[in-house]
Amino acid sequence: MKMIINGKKVDSVSGATFEVTAPATGKVIDTVPKATGEDIKLAVDAAVIGQKIWAEAPIYRRAEVIYKFLDIVEQNKESLAKTLSAENGKPITEARIEIGNVFIGFRAFCRGSQTLLWNHYTSGDRSRTKKQHAAGYPRTHWGCGLHYSFQLSL
Repeated sequence: MKMIINGKKVDSVSGATFEVTAPATGKVIDTVPKATGEDIKLAVDAAVIGQKIWAEAPIYRRAEVIYKFLDIVEQNKESLAKTLSAENGKPITEARIEIGNVFIGFRAFCRGSQTLLWNHYTSGDRSRTKKQHAAGYPRTHWGCGLHYSFQLSL
């Protein structure tokens, strides 16, 4: 497995990894990069730049990105459920439910954002200064809180 930094799958700068073991068997099922301070700096620097780009994206474009993510989850849902089950010992039926919750949560975020929109006009030529905002929320964050055992739903 790799980290994703600035849209690229990468190993840790150090090359170090952690083993991921199945709690039921103790078998190593994968390895993950052991991030260093340098990796974190690279990720934060990329996120700061990405946030500025994301902040300028209209709500409909953000929803398109999230729907594309959901397409990828749909194509890989059984594999994701098996990995989730293996890495934490969760029964496969619960893992499948958790993967299903990804769709429920993110679709709700997209639909909910549509109900929070309003047009904001500044003085002057209103046809050229129209902006979209999510009422009462920062323009760059979508989120919710769910039970801790449903990590993928977050």
